[in-house]
Amino acid sequence: MSTVNNKSTSLNVSDIPRFNGSNFQGWSEKMIGVFMMAKVYSVVNGDSTLPAVNSRPTAPAEPTTIDDTTAGTDLNRLNAMWTQYQVRMTNYNHLLAEYNRKVSNWKDANSQAMGIFSRALQIGIWDQVKEKNSKETWDWLKDKYVKHSFMEILEHFRYIKDQKIDLSDPNPQLATFMHHYQALPPRMISVLMAAVILLSNLPLTTNPGQESVYQRLLESTLKDDVVTTLSLADLMQSIRDVWASVAAFLSRLFFVLLIQSAVFIHIL
Repeated sequence: MSTVNNKSTSLNVSDIPRFNGSNFQGWSEKMIGVFMMAKVYSVVNGDSTLPAVNSRPTAPAEPTTIDDTTAGTDLNRLNAMWTQYQVRMTNYNHLLAEYNRKVSNWKDANSQAMGIFSRALQIGIWDQVKEKNSKETWDWLKDKYVKHSFMEILEHFRYIKDQKIDLSDPNPQLATFMHHYQALPPRMISVLMAAVILLSNLPLTTNPGQESVYQRLLESTLKDDVVTTLSLADLMQSIRDVWASVAAFLSRLFFVLLIQSAVFIHIL
């Protein structure tokens, strides 16, 4: 068991991130830094624990007294026993002081950690943990909200998997895709897999009689030897470029039709 240093670094209340029940993963990572700055993280994560009551040192028993009339070797033996007792008492006092120091340091660190929790947790959450110690509070929060975080992760994954890119401006749609993708834990879904998912979200068609706006993008740039090194950033830029070229073509077509209409009206 490691000891706790009760000399902590002062913290401003503004340094403590608030937790309202969402995004536990991000909040907990910030709180670890706060606890480390306060030098109480070993109490919060359980590396340092409150010394058990049964580990408290026991005072040595005093030597048995003898009758004053007893003389000779008995008296000498008693004096030797008292000398040994004094040595054991000195050792006991040292062990007791060390035990009391550890108890005091743990209580101070636990009290400071709970004070940090009281500032960080929304009142409704704090009311559920305020009677616990800091290790119990940390474990309770992880048990309750890591499961909730998993549901959030699942929702983000479902969004990027099920999103359908329509033929409107792709920029806000791509921004939404990236928001949900970046909300997933790092390395959970590789960049290559994210690019494949985004590709599957494009409005493509397998009907040879029809051609999607993004069909040529897939056929001309994404060959078999390219897919294994597909860049998500490059794919997103290609989508923007394709849409921009189509938008520019439609704009020119509209302008030509407008001119033709004006000429036709003038002839009439």
